[in-house]
Amino acid sequence: MSRTSFNEASVNKLVLEAFGSGFDNYQTKYQSIFNVFSPERQDELFSITARESNLQELPEGSAYPSAPIKEIGRKELQFRTEYKDSINVSKLMNRFDNYSAVIREANKLGYNMKVQMDKIGAAVLNNATSAAPEHAVWDGLSLANAAHKIGETGNTQSNIVNGALGESTLVDMYTLMQTQQDHAGNPQPMNMATIVYHPSKAQKVYETLRSPNDPETGHRNVNFLYTFGYDFVEHPLLTNTEDVHMLAGKNMHRLMYGIALAPEVNKIKAEATGNDLYQCCFSAQAGAVDYIGYGLISN
Repeated sequence: MSRTSFNEASVNKLVLEAFGSGFDNYQTKYQSIFNVFSPERQDELFSITARESNLQELPEGSAYPSAPIKEIGRKELQFRTEYKDSINVSKLMNRFDNYSAVIREANKLGYNMKVQMDKIGAAVLNNATSAAPEHAVWDGLSLANAAHKIGETGNTQSNIVNGALGESTLVDMYTLMQTQQDHAGNPQPMNMATIVYHPSKAQKVYETLRSPNDPETGHRNVNFLYTFGYDFVEHPLLTNTEDVHMLAGKNMHRLMYGIALAPEVNKIKAEATGNDLYQCCFSAQAGAVDYIGYGLISN
């Protein structure tokens, strides 16, 4: 067992490097899925608006028509919790352990912090069919629902396709996205830009979407789905391994991920024990403000 002298400056550097190495070793998925923002209030409020399309063919020099922007709903994300952990290093550990255990734990803590950040985003997708208030979108319904409100028009539309991932369900989802309406009832066709799926679906996704030839027959027909140009996000933290989440471009959907406090690690001296404490914390919240631009293939 090592009894080398404790060099506080070098040990701090090693611990922080180990934390950073663990932090960098997990590649988060939420940046590829959500619109990431920095909240300005603890209770961040998002408005859902509608404006009737008022484009008209008019004589040369005519006055511009206008239509009011109307708020039809709101969705709030609260930033009132923090994620915290610490490594407690006693004086004897300083002397005898030479920080090998501390460095290992710092590495794991950095890794686990990054995983926790991804869990926050994954919870939104894992609860896509839950209408609990913390998971519902502005109309009070689950993110994925067959009867979402189209603003105040009195009409509804679906963003869920039932069935296993395959050519038929993907074509059905493509149709839903292409025939979607905005909250004033205007046509708002959208292309599917990102597909999010569990690793157990990796082979099926590859065969169905990445093969240039027809994946479901013995013919060499061109695979229509291959032409879409998806971003593929394989997400190990999805709890329903059968669900496949489809997203339009980030500028067209409102899945939001706010980081109120960026991840940090600090070293302090505990007054009661004299131990060193390596403390880490961050604060983040994610939620679905609106359903437009999102679709779920659910088996």
